[in-house]
Amino acid sequence: MKTSDVFTPNLPEMISWGEMELNRNCIENYRKEVLWMVSNLLNLPLSKIICSPSIKISKQKFTIFKNWIHRRINKEPFQKITGHTEFYALDFNVTPGVFIPRPETERLVDEVLNIASSFKQISILDVGTGTGCIGVTLAKMLPKSFVTCIDISRKAIKSAIDNAEFHNLKNIQFKRKNIMLDKLDQPFDILVSNPPYIPKNELKSLMPEVLNHDPHKALTDNENGLVFYRYFAKNISSLVKKQGYMILETGNRKHPYKVLDLFKKNNIQSLLKNDYSNHPRVLIAQNE
Repeated sequence: MKTSDVFTPNLPEMISWGEMELNRNCIENYRKEVLWMVSNLLNLPLSKIICSPSIKISKQKFTIFKNWIHRRINKEPFQKITGHTEFYALDFNVTPGVFIPRPETERLVDEVLNIASSFKQISILDVGTGTGCIGVTLAKMLPKSFVTCIDISRKAIKSAIDNAEFHNLKNIQFKRKNIMLDKLDQPFDILVSNPPYIPKNELKSLMPEVLNHDPHKALTDNENGLVFYRYFAKNISSLVKKQGYMILETGNRKHPYKVLDLFKKNNIQSLLKNDYSNHPRVLIAQNE
């Protein structure tokens, strides 16, 4: 396909060119990512794109699309390119310097919703909120809850506030806090968190999309990947109420079992739940 200024493709041709470019540059999910880019570029749902092959593409839109494809080839995540991502079927803005939400983190939301079903009203603390994806989703799904989201990053707090305002939420608040240094006003019914869990010595082995575009403070604790979990286990009684819960994302391979062992050694009732790929991912602990 030509890419000169004279030639402007129709929608199927643009999609085909984008897929070809990403595929030959070894982008794994090239079809899905191209459709996401087109959806954001044209501000249309995926269903509309698939069912509307006659949509005409302006020269300006095609120029933007070519730029996005070239940025993706250079290993920039498509979420940062478009400025958007989907989490739990909700749209979230993704800004520079803020951790990109991952699909596996949706399992935390599943478990919170399951536990919250036994509460009439519930207080939730989202630690390390990032874009606010967990806290905002829970506030939207649980209108009788009150969600507090904390993060040490100013950029993250601003991003999370913007996403809460986009979803028109009133039952949520945001505070810039360091969970290990700043005291909480009160314990919560549920603490949920996807803390930094990548060991410092494994950081350089990450894909460039992660290593070069996610804030390192959201990736690693600069130690062995267990710092936050050790703190949560030792301080569970001051962080969550009696009979309250901690719901935490864990890492890969042996990491979930190391986290479970930390909680067991502190005599905390806890268990691991699998992610959508049937790997241990979510730790659930109760303050009995």
